[in-house]
Amino acid sequence: MGSKTACEPLHRLHTALSRIREMDHTTKAWETIDENGALQRAAALPVIPDHKAAPGLYGLTVGIKDVIDVAGMPTKAGSAARANIAPAEIDATVVTRLKNAGAIILGKTKTTEFAYTDPTDTANPANPRHTPGGSSSGSAAAVAAGMADLALGTQTVGSICRPAAYCGVAAFKPSTGSTACHGVVPLSRTFDTVGFLARDMRLAVEAFACCADGVALELKAAPMPWSTLRVGLIADPFYLDCDPDVAAALETGRHALERLGATLTDIKAHIDYEAMREQHRVMMFREAALAHDHLLEQRGLLGPNWRAALERGATLSESDYWDARDSLAEARVRLAAACGPVDVLLLPPTRTTAPEGLHSTGDAGLILPWTVFGGPLAVLPVGTAGNGLPTAVMIAGKPWADLATGLLAANLQSELGHR
Repeated sequence: MGSKTACEPLHRLHTALSRIREMDHTTKAWETIDENGALQRAAALPVIPDHKAAPGLYGLTVGIKDVIDVAGMPTKAGSAARANIAPAEIDATVVTRLKNAGAIILGKTKTTEFAYTDPTDTANPANPRHTPGGSSSGSAAAVAAGMADLALGTQTVGSICRPAAYCGVAAFKPSTGSTACHGVVPLSRTFDTVGFLARDMRLAVEAFACCADGVALELKAAPMPWSTLRVGLIADPFYLDCDPDVAAALETGRHALERLGATLTDIKAHIDYEAMREQHRVMMFREAALAHDHLLEQRGLLGPNWRAALERGATLSESDYWDARDSLAEARVRLAAACGPVDVLLLPPTRTTAPEGLHSTGDAGLILPWTVFGGPLAVLPVGTAGNGLPTAVMIAGKPWADLATGLLAANLQSELGHR
């Protein structure tokens, strides 16, 4: 391939800025745009004489969820309580790594308040009357609308996977603890995980490899051994109660895996969802209150859901917290045993397509158990439902099998032919 000129990042950036000017008055994906800084960054990128030597994210445009620090920009976390906060002085670790890989930071994308459930005004690009999901609402919408090549999100329950499914983009939520959270406003440090949204799963996985601690990735790795791959389908009733369009997307994913040579088998996970949700909430609310109890002095500036979460967290004891933590540890052991016979799971990420209205970010119930499990999650767009909204499937891998899971998902996306 010929030399890579400095004009290419500038052209890509101007295209992104044009899309933002064209679409963001409706989509409202962005909290802050740093056009001048992005232009300076693009112009300053070195000319790469050999494309193969270019950093993995060279010249790609990136949106950063507004709970992640970018030097020179305020991190408002979607909250009126931080409306006047000073700009961050240094980049979050993941932002530094993106920049080192040649990425161009466009700005900050909108988030629900403190990455919890009080929604933003961001609309779904597929239909602005429908939610984009949350909490990484702006990140998913920006990528879906072609306003950024890549975006960072965070997930504590389903905040990367659900917006990706609703907006029809690829997403990779890596194993808990695999990406640094220094410079990220916490919701629950036990579960908070930085992840990646893009139209192409391979790009999301490459971004993970650039940002993760101690990970090196060769994207031209040998093909996945499909003939020996064992894929589990959860047969619990909790996972079978989906809309027909979601069930059809899961069938499409199943047939694609079968064509590739994988062996599929039903498994029972025996998930006690209600107990798991309550235990997760106890941990999340307690950790949120410990980090942000000062915000209760500004109750009037807080959204109702976030305020209620902090108020409940303030009432929980250390004993409550450790009981919940122990219970979830036992749940992870049970999930690991149930998943033992398979390599990955094929799951519906949501029960429905994106709900109508912007008053809610939808339901993360099908994602929560696998966030608790702690392994990598990959959401892949499949097609379009009868209502014109995107459908998706999710691949769940075992903890720390990130690259294997991500590359499998990238290859599956190629087979599905939807990006």
